[in-house]
Amino acid sequence: MNYDKTLSKLMAEIEFKKSDYPEVRAALLALHERIMKVVGTDEIKKCARELGLLHKKTLAFKNEAEAGILFDYIIYSYRPHGFNMAEKYLRLNQARLNELDTILLSCMSRAYYSILSLTDINETGEVHAKDLLQQRNLTIIDNTLSKNGLSGMVIAGHIINFEAFSIQTGAALSIDRQLMETEEVLRFFDAIYGGDEAEENLVLSADKTAKLARATLAAAIRLGYTEVVESRGA
Repeated sequence: MNYDKTLSKLMAEIEFKKSDYPEVRAALLALHERIMKVVGTDEIKKCARELGLLHKKTLAFKNEAEAGILFDYIIYSYRPHGFNMAEKYLRLNQARLNELDTILLSCMSRAYYSILSLTDINETGEVHAKDLLQQRNLTIIDNTLSKNGLSGMVIAGHIINFEAFSIQTGAALSIDRQLMETEEVLRFFDAIYGGDEAEENLVLSADKTAKLARATLAAAIRLGYTEVVESRGA
């Protein structure tokens, strides 16, 4: 089977609409569970160590939000061979996947971490946001974010883009200046931009945003930002 050709054909034939969101979200969560079942213990511990969640070789979570953040990081930003765990799962299981899972995993493979400023929220589950790193406007479908988010709020998380809308993968954090000025995050931006104003509008690759995810999440966990997520029930 010519995998690339088959996938391109599926992508051309299937176009997600906003009304497909419930089905897409349910399939996404199911894929998260299936991917995590095949992630090795050493890989989990390596990622936990990177985020500051491994203490004396033991995973230590202060709350459920931290466990969700770790699993989200493993699936989308752990890239030991240049691609994330979603793409690895797709490559290894392509012959056994249905069309929906194949297309969704392909989109998950291109997910990236970014910082979003929420510009408009309505009760239908639609959130409009400005992607501050990728310099684009997004329409995010997210029932929880539309209920708990506020216009002007800034969040960081993994984003999956479709033609008609985008979704966040479920472990977004509300962030502020204090978090953005931590040593971890400042070190990332200094390495990427190097203080060169000409590079301010640089569009970051998924590989580079994975490093942003590591810096942001490690700082957020260290400072206790996950307790805010836990209190919202997100």
